[in-house]
Amino acid sequence: MNSKGQFYPLKDYNKSKSFPIITLILIALNALIFYLSTLIGLNDTILRYGFIPGFFSLETFYTIITSTFLHADLAHLTGNMWFLWIFGDNVEDKLGKKRFTALYLISGLTANLALYLINPSWLGAAIGASGAISGVMGAYFILFNQKKIKTKTGIKSVFIFMGAYFAFQLYYIYLRAIGELESNTAFLAHIAGFIAGIILLLILFKGKISFSIKDSELEEIISMLLGKEKTKKK
Repeated sequence: MNSKGQFYPLKDYNKSKSFPIITLILIALNALIFYLSTLIGLNDTILRYGFIPGFFSLETFYTIITSTFLHADLAHLTGNMWFLWIFGDNVEDKLGKKRFTALYLISGLTANLALYLINPSWLGAAIGASGAISGVMGAYFILFNQKKIKTKTGIKSVFIFMGAYFAFQLYYIYLRAIGELESNTAFLAHIAGFIAGIILLLILFKGKISFSIKDSELEEIISMLLGKEKTKKK
């Protein structure tokens, strides 16, 4: 997850009505697994439990889930867990514990499957909870699109924050494709997880979701993209 600028949430103005036990369990589990993996050997753990598309088979199918609980370093872990803490409690509150858990795991699985479908021969190891958390963000985007989020660059609506987040994942994929961005971040996994979260939410609520869009919000997202492009060209 991005830890800079407009894509780093400091807090949301959206109080939960219930205690987010599943969100806290997921955070604790990710932290515990990271700690244990450092004891065992991080590289060995990633090679054994990370998702490697080129080695994906029925025998290694478990890695499509285990990889979502692995992190490369402390910054990777804390960044992802912060996003989960900010957005997970409200989605858990709205969906309930079982459905929230299902959305989280299925979004992570979908993110890895997308990586496999795009490049089944890739021998790199995909790890991290960001695909699953992107699914939670996709659900949050639909459920609370007019709530407010405080970021490093000011207070924004959920629609602007999430819309820009999604748009920039596409933009970063484009930059990497033309050789202007070097990054190990799985932007495609973010996109796939985000879309999976939206689809799963619509299925769970049978499409009965109130969603509003303001022209000014679309214009702000576009201006953010154009501003980034102008900065890059300077």
